[in-house]
Amino acid sequence: MYANIFDVDFFTWNKRFYYKIDVKRVYLLDLFSLTISLVKKVIDKDIVIALGFPALWESLILLIFSKIRKIPIFIRDTHWYWPQTKISKLLWPFYFRILKYVNGILCPGWASYKYWKSYSFKNVYIVHFYALESYMTECNYNRQKMRQKLGIDNDEILFLYLGRLIKKKGVDKIIMTLYKIVKENPEYKVKLLIAGDGPERKNLENLCEQLGITNRVIFLGSIPERLKKCIYQAADIFVYTPIIERIPEEWGVAPLEALSLGMPTIISTAVGSLPDISGAVLVVKWVDGEDLYRAMKKVIEDEQLRNYLSKRAIAVYRKLASETNVKLELLKAILYALKEHRY
Repeated sequence: MYANIFDVDFFTWNKRFYYKIDVKRVYLLDLFSLTISLVKKVIDKDIVIALGFPALWESLILLIFSKIRKIPIFIRDTHWYWPQTKISKLLWPFYFRILKYVNGILCPGWASYKYWKSYSFKNVYIVHFYALESYMTECNYNRQKMRQKLGIDNDEILFLYLGRLIKKKGVDKIIMTLYKIVKENPEYKVKLLIAGDGPERKNLENLCEQLGITNRVIFLGSIPERLKKCIYQAADIFVYTPIIERIPEEWGVAPLEALSLGMPTIISTAVGSLPDISGAVLVVKWVDGEDLYRAMKKVIEDEQLRNYLSKRAIAVYRKLASETNVKLELLKAILYALKEHRY
């Protein structure tokens, strides 16, 4: 996004992907070279856009050298809550102090924007940068062929969950809701496709066995990028209902991917992107299993509702993920900040 507006020099620290040790130890091993690399990057730039928490050290280094060089610095932050991890409780107040000295906080949506404004930060701007991550590689299979590969009949309604299989995603709640639906309505031709992998996969597979619905649930495992769009197109309804443990979902990209294809979508209140897409989705309370049950049952039975949600999905997505609109949001944020601080 930025590269099409300015002459941009990107910097990504990815050593944590290559070391088979805890990320905190990776920081200790690579702290000096990381710091030197950041200083070299900022030394001849005009504007800096840095990641926010938990990239605290990077933010601090970039802030210090931005002030030395008297150039504006912006922080990208996705939080719409106070993190409850031990490290966050310790460092969050320090992060607040850092943010008082930046020229702008760039938020991906309304939830994050309202959160930072509630703490009396004035230099907060919405830039829907995450929405641009919903662009997918074109699919080489048509819907019919993909459904045949998955073993889905033409008259079956296919729910889809796509994402990591971790507790916070609440996939077990989706499985248990499907069980309740087919138990009470065995005539329903409905299945659930679970695309993704993670530490909870075995537990979820065991749950399906215990409930006796292994014939109704398909586990695909990790999906390569070239097939992601194919998987969405093969399904009828996208269901994405994370729960809140210590932290909620920040700004899930998967619902945007589903909306881009006009998929009727069910989403929980534990997702940070909800205020931006609420007009295009069915919303359920993350703590309420009955709410999810009613929503899933409703979209199975009501074809007219599915058609309505499909139209709304495309309309909301096109506005939200317009590259032109996102570029304008970024330019406005920078211009306002520069005017405010008189650079």
